[in-house]
Amino acid sequence: MTLRRFLALLGAILGFALYFAPPPEGVSEGVMQVAGVVAVTVALWATAVVPEYFTAILFFFFAVTLTGLTPKVVFSGFHSAAAWMIFGGLIIGVAVQSTGLGARMARVLLDRFGRSYLGLLFGTVTVAALAAFVLPTNTGRVLVLVPIFMSLADRLGFDEGSNGRTALALAVGAGTLYPGLAILPSAVPNLVLMTAPESTYGIAPTYGRYFLLHFPVIGLVSIIALPLILCALFPDIPRHRASIAKPGSM
Repeated sequence: MTLRRFLALLGAILGFALYFAPPPEGVSEGVMQVAGVVAVTVALWATAVVPEYFTAILFFFFAVTLTGLTPKVVFSGFHSAAAWMIFGGLIIGVAVQSTGLGARMARVLLDRFGRSYLGLLFGTVTVAALAAFVLPTNTGRVLVLVPIFMSLADRLGFDEGSNGRTALALAVGAGTLYPGLAILPSAVPNLVLMTAPESTYGIAPTYGRYFLLHFPVIGLVSIIALPLILCALFPDIPRHRASIAKPGSM
């Protein structure tokens, strides 16, 4: 038995034990049942002994059939606008990769920023930050941008596990997250922050006021600091730039 299967089995046993364990004082029996289902799901996701989508299906099946929760409660997350914004980002990300648009955009970015490794990281973080103005949710932007910059990494000779590929991936992730926190509608936590004081205290922050308060520090500082940090932590040299062919017609 491999280590992953052993850990998955251990997680299943833990979930089984939680499901049938007597609840502590003040805790309902349904909480323990949900904890058991969650423990099994987390173990399957963490070990990947079965495909992730199948684990998700199992979670919803077990949550409906083995707990006291109603389908309306179990599937309530799909009623959230944020969930469908992420789903839209998934569709766009697949389309960018499968149509070749990612490779085309990677070549354009390479022509603009690929002269040096540090310049490439600055360009990556800048593009990720600019996307926050037009694409909602951090997850959606990551899903769209990662295929583009992984195509760029391939064309620069950054193989799997190389410093350059790692730095580009982190530049996309961090460049999407931190500047986006300074732009009000670009991240789900920002929307939660906007609605909480409005419903509690009657204070409704505006786009411009929020932007002027946060972007000079959170946005600009992260755009400048992230490439410098990544360049120092993951030094590398771009390769194979001359072998990039011009893309065909759209």
